[in-house]
Amino acid sequence: MAHEKLRFSFIINEDRSVENGGTKVALQQALYSDDYLGTHFGLFANFTGEKCQDQEGNTGFKCSKVTVRIQNYNGSITTGILKVLGIMPKEVDETLLIEGSTGKQYYMVVAIQGLNNNFEDDVPINFEFYDGDILETVVVHMPIDNKYSQIDEEDPDVSSRECLLIDENYQFRDGESIEWKPGAKPRLNAARLLNQNGLKNGMEAIKKLKTLKHDGFQSFGGTEEGDIFITIGGGRPCKMKIADIRIK
Repeated sequence: MAHEKLRFSFIINEDRSVENGGTKVALQQALYSDDYLGTHFGLFANFTGEKCQDQEGNTGFKCSKVTVRIQNYNGSITTGILKVLGIMPKEVDETLLIEGSTGKQYYMVVAIQGLNNNFEDDVPINFEFYDGDILETVVVHMPIDNKYSQIDEEDPDVSSRECLLIDENYQFRDGESIEWKPGAKPRLNAARLLNQNGLKNGMEAIKKLKTLKHDGFQSFGGTEEGDIFITIGGGRPCKMKIADIRIK
């Protein structure tokens, strides 16, 4: 079986809660799993809202809020959530379609950071899902805080001397020097634009970056939007990040 067909099933209804010590708490379901800076983690989510119907009578779910939680499983560096940036539609990847798929695909973007102990974030949304929609979770890696990584230090002698922990998503050590990985600076700029401006406005700002088509960016032969999607952490579905939406 191709890895594109190995994915999560994400069940949405109006009462996804469980009993915990006599108290009802929201049930959060898995959407993403990966390792970052040597730590294995998972992302879990809960959508708040109510059932709805489209013009053809298909039952959907009108979402008013999404809450995302990160769970670190093993590894030395705690990873946390900086911000849930939002949800947007994207052109469907036909290799992901299975029986029952609607042919509609969306992505949810979450900004994470090493040495961060904020484990949960939520964002208000106005969004409708229908049974068989595909949701792809995209993770944006924000750099480790400058006081540890010195990633914002312009003087290479200072950064090499003062750096306590290298963010390996962007830099690497070469003897006495801390060097940038190919294409890392524009990727970092893109991540910060998203974190500062939100998903929709951040994507528009990234399109204006003149470095988008240079500095080591890889293209899989797609559109400019596709190149941006790869830049911020999307692209090939060879991670545990694809979910089929099921409305109950």
